[in-house]
Amino acid sequence: ERAAQAIVSAATSSVKTQIDRIEPEPVATDEKAGIEQIPTYLARGVQALKFRVGGTYVPSIIEQYLQRLTGNPQFRYVLFVADDRFIGIIDARKLLAWAGEDWSRWNDLEAWIRDNPEALAQLPGFVGPDQAVPATATKREALQRLEDTDRDWLPVVDDRQQFAGIVDRARLTSSL
Repeated sequence: ERAAQAIVSAATSSVKTQIDRIEPEPVATDEKAGIEQIPTYLARGVQALKFRVGGTYVPSIIEQYLQRLTGNPQFRYVLFVADDRFIGIIDARKLLAWAGEDWSRWNDLEAWIRDNPEALAQLPGFVGPDQAVPATATKREALQRLEDTDRDWLPVVDDRQQFAGIVDRARLTSSL
């Protein structure tokens, strides 16, 4: 159904509009499960680990996940969602560096995911929905948002506020 909508949309819009629209880089995302899934995630090249706001997690397991997954260069992001709605995203390595071996920070992170998602905004490099690029944005609009936020990448959200991928400054610039 989405493909049919895209074809109809493409047929009714100008070629210039189609060329100017961003094409978010898809991100292979998987929801956090038991630690026995880590080898599977590594084998599948998962790029982002998804946490559901309101869910209960074990701080030491979150730490184990990030320690193991960040060893794979393909793994880059930690994604936060509520009812599939985008809440935020952070560079996984920055999150790991922030928490380090300070167990109070891992406990804080788990509590924020569970009960206080607004507190996630204080994480270094956290990108919330207010900074996300709409999937309908043009390349120039996306570049302006990247410039305004002083970032090299930003998340892209669709019209339902669901995570649709990443837009990267270097890829955008080279496509102009």
